[in-house]
Amino acid sequence: MPHPALDAATRGFKDAVVAELGEENVVFDEQNAAGEASNCTTIVGGLVASKVDLIMANATPAVAAAYNATETIPI
Repeated sequence: MPHPALDAATRGFKDAVVAELGEENVVFDEQNAAGEASNCTTIVGGLVASKVDLIMANATPAVAAAYNATETIPI
């Protein structure tokens, strides 16, 4: 769910990635689980299946879902 601190963390992460890699080299797939832990599992499963390069999870249920879903994609 939207939260000022989590939203700020996401903005900071995205800004840092773009600064490092350049905007033309980055595609963000930003998804929100709407406060439902089961949605985290579904979202992360899709990201893993898509073979993304990196997962940014900024709340405990999202981090736990990502941790349990992959051993190869950096979180």
